[in-house]
Amino acid sequence: MGGLYAGRAFQGLAVGAASGALTAGLVRAEPDGDRERASAVASIALCGGAGLGPMLAGALAQYAPAPRVLCYVVETGLLALALSGAPTLPGRTARVRWRPARPRVPAAIRRPFLAAASMSALAWAVAALFLTLTPAYTTSLLRTHDLLVAGLSSGLLLLTAACVQPAGARLGQRRARRAGLVLLALGSTIVICLRWIPWLPLPLAGVVVAGSGQGLAFMGAVRQVNEIAPDGSRAGVLSAFYLVTYVAEALPVIVVGLLANHVGLEPAVDAFLAVAVTACLCALFASRD
Repeated sequence: MGGLYAGRAFQGLAVGAASGALTAGLVRAEPDGDRERASAVASIALCGGAGLGPMLAGALAQYAPAPRVLCYVVETGLLALALSGAPTLPGRTARVRWRPARPRVPAAIRRPFLAAASMSALAWAVAALFLTLTPAYTTSLLRTHDLLVAGLSSGLLLLTAACVQPAGARLGQRRARRAGLVLLALGSTIVICLRWIPWLPLPLAGVVVAGSGQGLAFMGAVRQVNEIAPDGSRAGVLSAFYLVTYVAEALPVIVVGLLANHVGLEPAVDAFLAVAVTACLCALFASRD
């Protein structure tokens, strides 16, 4: 297990280090300099890839040979393919000394940055809980151990998030964020109702609704950050944005797990989702200004 934990840690470091720089690179590479379109592509790619990954892994683990090896071989091949395209990315217009872009938010944009980062954190905190619990819940409900079913149930939320974003791109960032908050609150409420209404279509509806909300809220947050970030410090601002996002994605699941040891899993999940619904409504009220 130690090797698996170490691998996950390095994977997290890699994703965190690359996300901000890649989004900044997309903005720079956009042919017409359209920041909104670049932001939409970045958020769709992130959600779509994160949604397709569990589905592909579930299919390989269930039906392909060497289930504990093949997934990582495929991932390594895809990473090599992506790396081969790196030299085609546009470089800097002037030669400057390279140095790491540490997470940094200029004082002039800290207030709107905090609003956008909080929105992204809330969207991914709810998504993380769904992604963690949905596979086990679905396979238990359907009485199956099929890993593809687990992968499909896990990836559905983020795949829904990716699919809704092209339509949501026509909304302004403010309207997208507000619609996302409403849908996140509604999806979380649907899942809370499962304790009293154990109906099979209900968890599916909750995942789809919450996924739509996650996609719109995250897309609106990324667009806002890209709009306010100065060109000279875009990578640092985006790194700070993704740092907040990933911390928010990790901590709630840990807290729910610890709480579940004392009160049980269902009450712990309900408590977290109730807090999430309250946070969504508070953010919705605050976004009127």
